[in-house]
Amino acid sequence: MWETNANLSAPPKAPPAKIPHSISKYIVDYYIRNSDVLLSDTNLRTVSQNGRRSAAYKNLITELREEFGFEANEKKLRNHFDHIRSKVIVKGMSLKKGTNAEKRYRTKTGGGRSIQEKDFFEKSNNQCPFDSPSEQALWEFFDKTPMTVPFKEGESSVGKKKAGHPEEELLEDDDAHFVEPNMEDFESDSEDDRRPRNARVTERDIIQEQFRLFR
Repeated sequence: MWETNANLSAPPKAPPAKIPHSISKYIVDYYIRNSDVLLSDTNLRTVSQNGRRSAAYKNLITELREEFGFEANEKKLRNHFDHIRSKVIVKGMSLKKGTNAEKRYRTKTGGGRSIQEKDFFEKSNNQCPFDSPSEQALWEFFDKTPMTVPFKEGESSVGKKKAGHPEEELLEDDDAHFVEPNMEDFESDSEDDRRPRNARVTERDIIQEQFRLFR
């Protein structure tokens, strides 16, 4: 009884081994050189893209085994790269925030700035937040992509004409095709045509018209 319980009690799992820095750098460089590993959101209808991504991961796993004797699978490599990428994007966005702050300040001051502000911005801009050239290259790879550029307000309506004021649309679109009619074409010398017409015809109007015709 006691032996059975002892056998059932498994030792706690060891935490996953941390990927060494040299191997991490190699993985990031491989991702930059082989963009096929970044293919995602694919399904059975895109067999070619799934095949390219699987082949790229297999090559990376083989290279890590041959170069470093390091064993990994596709899931572990993807999770590691996503972790590194998120850290790099945070660092890059902080750098871009400082640059944008300087641009806003120069705009408000008409292009000039004080000595104190100049020293502050130069010190901030000269500080590189990236720990390695690989991180710098990874930021340059993803900079100005949808991952780092927020959507603008109303950008979901891209490709559609922005609704304007009806009078403005008339001036812009309809005036070019509008031809003013010649009212002389509608004038007549007939007395019947020159008689005033009422907007509403009553029974009295009908009787008067019949009386006029039979006179």
